[in-house]
Amino acid sequence: MFRLTSYLRGFVSLVLEGEALEKFLNMAASRGIPFWNLRRLNRRRAAVHVPLQAVWPLRHIARRTRTRFRIQKRTGLPFLLLRLRRRRMLAGGAFLFVIVVYLLSSFVWSVEVVGHQALDPQEILAAAREAGLRPGACRWRLGAAEIEGRIADRVPAVAWVGVHFKGTRAIIEVAERKFPAPADVRPCHIVSTKSGLIKEVLVLRGTPRVAEGDVVEPGQVLISGEVPVAVPAPDAGTERPPPPGELRRVHAAGLVRARVWYKGYAEVPLVEEGERPSGRSALVMGLRIGNREFALAGKRNPGYLRYYEEKLVKRLPAWRNLGVPVELHIIRRHELVPWRIERSPAEAREMAIQKALEAALSGVPAQARILEQQVNEIPAGHPPGLVRVGAQVETLEDIGTEQYF
Repeated sequence: MFRLTSYLRGFVSLVLEGEALEKFLNMAASRGIPFWNLRRLNRRRAAVHVPLQAVWPLRHIARRTRTRFRIQKRTGLPFLLLRLRRRRMLAGGAFLFVIVVYLLSSFVWSVEVVGHQALDPQEILAAAREAGLRPGACRWRLGAAEIEGRIADRVPAVAWVGVHFKGTRAIIEVAERKFPAPADVRPCHIVSTKSGLIKEVLVLRGTPRVAEGDVVEPGQVLISGEVPVAVPAPDAGTERPPPPGELRRVHAAGLVRARVWYKGYAEVPLVEEGERPSGRSALVMGLRIGNREFALAGKRNPGYLRYYEEKLVKRLPAWRNLGVPVELHIIRRHELVPWRIERSPAEAREMAIQKALEAALSGVPAQARILEQQVNEIPAGHPPGLVRVGAQVETLEDIGTEQYF
């Protein structure tokens, strides 16, 4: 606040020179003259900022203390206005520039549509133009509510529309209406996707081909899309059986639930051995020119008993039809160390049960309801030292899928 007040009233930077600078400043402070940014330049000179209206009283203090001062810099609004009075063309140009910028910022120079997916933005922009929203339109003449209403009336697929302005840019934000997908009327059967024992048949459209207790195989028709046509008798309101072979094709619909079984198998050894990377590796770089190889870096034998290699070969690009027989070989050898795991029969059985159930459950769909899980340990055969487990999962699920014809 002090800086703003000082700028509005104006202040000057003074350079003081004399033998009694301290006396000069003390007398100025005793008379209520404020000063700030006091800097000592040398033994006889100092710089200080004082208000513009304090310059005249300081002349009397300077005479009494035999101190001289000169104005080094003038800062503030009064000096700016004085300079503008002397340069009226510059002041008029700046004022005109501010007016032009203000007027130009009062117009809409671009219109943008956001939030659309399936809608054509040109259709929304056309509706906005009818309401007056177009590049070059005056912002104070535009009503956001009127524009939103016009767009909602002209574009029925818009569920919500909002218009707001950001600078000289108008943004039309829309939310599309979600229409239900058209009903599929293509003729089709409901066929089985897997083997199972039928537990429930619910027919919404079509002719049932299976009943509860039937065993079905994959691809078998469960609900047929061919429906017999009933023809009314000419002399009565009752219906008579249709002629043989007269069928109507429909889009079969319904629900067929069946008991389905999934099987899994796993075996876990009591003793397991193998090799794995130790984390240590060695890099070998070589240059191959024709049939000769030259080592560039690394050792050909890293000292590992067992290892595996990752090899990268880089060749020079061919020039026209000439190939350059130079290759850079980069080989990284990773050390392998042996490992051994010994399990008790109980630990191996638990691990085998878990793996067998995971294998069986991997084929169960998410919407299926699990009825029962069974695990059976298979007697050990050849080779010995293995624990074998078979798992079976029984589910109740919808096994029907559409098959067009």
